[in-house]
Amino acid sequence: MAKKKGKPGSKKDNLWAEAKKRCRLNNEDIRIAKELGLNPRSLIKNIPSKSEQWKLPVKDWLYEIQRKRNEKAARKKRNTEYEINSSIHSGINSDQIPKSRMSSLTKKIRKSTNGKKTKIQF
Repeated sequence: MAKKKGKPGSKKDNLWAEAKKRCRLNNEDIRIAKELGLNPRSLIKNIPSKSEQWKLPVKDWLYEIQRKRNEKAARKKRNTEYEINSSIHSGINSDQIPKSRMSSLTKKIRKSTNGKKTKIQF
């Protein structure tokens, strides 16, 4: 299904333009915010006031969120690879693994091989 695009001067575009201006962001920062699923209103809300000096500027806040997500994804991938390798090399038969666990391992293997069907031997 094709994405619906608003008119060039739509309300959504105006909100992103306002957030870009008020938060002092560039196009790359806006792209990151959209990837993270944030909306322009949340960016504007998180502009630190003078009494909130503990708050990061919006640009730094975006990069912090992105860094944490990337670390979490990398950690999850490492754990999955370790799990797969340990189950393959430990000589476990597929009969010994519960069906629910087997299906999740199979999904993880397919995901790590970019969806290619591979023969899984345990």
